[in-house]
Amino acid sequence: ETGGGTCPNDNTCCPLFGGGSGCIPNDMGSLNATCCSDGLSGCGVNYTCESNMECHATAGLTDPLVQVMPRYTLCSASADTLTRVHGFPVTIDAKLAYYSSHGNILEMNGSDIEMALVVIHGAGRNADDYYCSAVAAVKLQTQYPIESVLVIVPRFASVDDNDMALIEGGTPLQWENQGDGPWRYGAQAVFPPSAQNISSFDTMDCILNALHNSTRFPNIRHITLAGHSSGGQFVQRYSLLSSSWEASRTRGVVANPSNYAYLTPYRLLGGKWIIPNKNDCPAYNQWEYGLEMGGSMQVPYKDHTLAKLGNNLTALMKRFDSRDLTYLAGSADRCNVSESENHDGWCFSHGLETSCMDMLQGATRWERNVRYVESLRKLGVTTHKRRVVSGVGHDHSLIFTSSTGLSALFPTANRGDQADIVSSGR
Repeated sequence: ETGGGTCPNDNTCCPLFGGGSGCIPNDMGSLNATCCSDGLSGCGVNYTCESNMECHATAGLTDPLVQVMPRYTLCSASADTLTRVHGFPVTIDAKLAYYSSHGNILEMNGSDIEMALVVIHGAGRNADDYYCSAVAAVKLQTQYPIESVLVIVPRFASVDDNDMALIEGGTPLQWENQGDGPWRYGAQAVFPPSAQNISSFDTMDCILNALHNSTRFPNIRHITLAGHSSGGQFVQRYSLLSSSWEASRTRGVVANPSNYAYLTPYRLLGGKWIIPNKNDCPAYNQWEYGLEMGGSMQVPYKDHTLAKLGNNLTALMKRFDSRDLTYLAGSADRCNVSESENHDGWCFSHGLETSCMDMLQGATRWERNVRYVESLRKLGVTTHKRRVVSGVGHDHSLIFTSSTGLSALFPTANRGDQADIVSSGR
């Protein structure tokens, strides 16, 4: 690779200042992106590096929402951590695949770890790309010594993913390759057969419980669970349902999802909060879009959670309100072109979901974010925060490495000291 290092699949490798390689992620186009002359930053395909740490679109890119963007911070993770996929044992013969900055989390000496950052990939299941961007964020933040932050990025593999070999051996868990991935709303694995009663949310419970082990990790102050796009959907739904969430030191960061699980049957239509006509969209409030029974796939994890709470939605909302959640929205994530029309519309939406269930939440990810947070406020869920990342669209790396993203991912010891909405660039 250029610079003599290693980058995730479909990234562009650039010579890094001081030697080695830095990587430009693939959100704005695979390969052939633009390496900037400072050896620290880069721009996407069909962009040029300009002053003020900006990227400007060339004539080959006509999307008006992203004509000017912030530069990417080149990520540089060690080859060992980028090429070694670990397996977290969930059953005797099935393991959740994951990348880790510190090796096998069940075998490491965690006495020096002060914070854990767990990041959930999007629909493309490009966990290596998300891992590299998470490492870049760790190096930019100033709250913790870099080596004291443990980065974990699971890979929720599909039945079509046959390219993984786990360092510890064993079989990686796999989910149906359906839509953007049923793992994002807690569906059960389909392979190997012994794991067919294991929810994707069960696997995250296992990871959090491992991090809660005070013998192995005696000095962890904070755990952040963050996801972008389909990963944001995962974090929003998991934070609502999980019983393994330690409210005192766990934070969730939900970035740019295409939809949310609502806690109410009301939707904002024509400027008013009303209950839509179910004849027009029967599944609009079924899981994964709401809490009603039904939906495209059964999720026993959700049903068991509600049963443990006596199906008391007030208790669920009260518990949800006690959890530290931040919703990140890219100010340029406003494209309303459907996934099927992505390459023929006026803008590129990066796979915006446009079923009737999605559209009842809003026409764009931006609008859906605004409406969902408003729905929480109307229900009395007031502790969750909303943050705007200015000048950024549907891009996990630019979201997480922005100044707003960094403050969400890496909390200080004190919570709740910021205003409800903060707009910020890099």
